[in-house]
Amino acid sequence: MPQTKNHASVKQMSLSTAPSSRNSLILDDVLLLDDNIFNDIKAPVDENGNLRFGKKYPYKQMYSLSITCLSGTIYTSLNLQEFEMKENDSLVCFAGAIIDNFKCTPDCKFYIIALSEDEFFNNNPAACMRSIRQNMVHPILIHNTKKETDTSFSLYKVLREIIMAPAFDFRMDAAKGTITCMASGLAQWLIMQNEQQKGKNVNQYEALFTDFLQAVHKYCYKERKITFYAKLFDISPKYFSKLIYDVSGKHAGDWIREHVTLEAKAMLNSGNKSVLDVSNALNFPNASFFGKYFKANTGMSPKQYALKSSRG
Repeated sequence: MPQTKNHASVKQMSLSTAPSSRNSLILDDVLLLDDNIFNDIKAPVDENGNLRFGKKYPYKQMYSLSITCLSGTIYTSLNLQEFEMKENDSLVCFAGAIIDNFKCTPDCKFYIIALSEDEFFNNNPAACMRSIRQNMVHPILIHNTKKETDTSFSLYKVLREIIMAPAFDFRMDAAKGTITCMASGLAQWLIMQNEQQKGKNVNQYEALFTDFLQAVHKYCYKERKITFYAKLFDISPKYFSKLIYDVSGKHAGDWIREHVTLEAKAMLNSGNKSVLDVSNALNFPNASFFGKYFKANTGMSPKQYALKSSRG
């Protein structure tokens, strides 16, 4: 099955645009740290008593991201896939993932590291960084041991001290060294996972579904027909549709429509794209056709959605 790495085509954006608390730490616009341990992040409570972080969802994050849960539970969604993080879990993804929500239980403690891909991956000679780039295809949830979490958190605290250190000429070198140390563990984990998967009877249909979602994430800007994705995986459209439905309980066409709509919402939420801009970016024939498509899937026009989003 084809691997669908799409992070290389994502345009890097300023880390200052990342949803974060007012006490987040940013180093040279290439490294951002945030947490609710040392930072007082205030968040509203939803109808289920969970804390909701961030402002506008969905949004497309334009940087590599790592979230680690120290206690409680985190609920989030990336590229239409739901993730539930428990104590000692980490969620890692490259730039380009669309985050549709981020909430957690009141007892939750977490920390976040956001990285510029150009600075830490594309222009980094470290072998572990190259290994991560080669082996990580889609967002991954890692169940760490308590010792691994403690080690990682210790390094996170070192990063905080590095960024806050006054008159430190080698701050970036120290930060890169610390990040590389943390990344070496992830690189080794990915290699071990790949080796373990080779010896297991992995459910090929579930693997197909995961690859399909990643393909939709990569190609939905231009391709919205099931025949394209079926051909991509060298399966007949009819059988391909059946496999996707059997695994997910939802038709392939529905997944495609939901992802196109998610992309459109993220663009409209950004506040710097007009309806016409979004229509063109998603390769619709014209803004009118896009408007009908969007309303059929959301119940409101793109302008209505953008206005509602701007009001919070």
